[in-house]
Amino acid sequence: MTDFDIKVKGASSITISGTNDNTMILPATAKIDSDRNQMDIDVENMETVKIGLPENSEKIELACTDASVSIRDLCFTHFEIDGKGNLAIEASNISGKLDINLVGGEAVLAVPADFSFRLVNEGRNCKISSNVAEDPDSTNVVEFNGKDSSLSIRIL
Repeated sequence: MTDFDIKVKGASSITISGTNDNTMILPATAKIDSDRNQMDIDVENMETVKIGLPENSEKIELACTDASVSIRDLCFTHFEIDGKGNLAIEASNISGKLDINLVGGEAVLAVPADFSFRLVNEGRNCKISSNVAEDPDSTNVVEFNGKDSSLSIRIL
């Protein structure tokens, strides 16, 4: 399994972490639809959601609203967060391209002090503030998309 589409409704705390043995950990109430390479995961009406994915995944897409999101111990080609409202995102021990898509909201991304990344702003009327040094040669990319939104990047 390499492609995950995760929709979370009603949770205020979401943790997505890598499993070191290629297993998946999902809430017992999750609705799952999968084929050979893609899995759709829908989770509703849980305050706290914990999901474990293989530590080397290709594409992960997360849809959520007004949530605290923790991403850790994952390598991916592309991790996309489609958010609404206010998002607090904590990323540790990750590598790959992280997209944050937001319309009319605010997001805070907290990363370790030694996290190497380059930043891209593709949004319309979007503002980014950061107190973390960027590396223009880094393979890790943080891309901000959306409209009338703000992203603040800070150290954990």
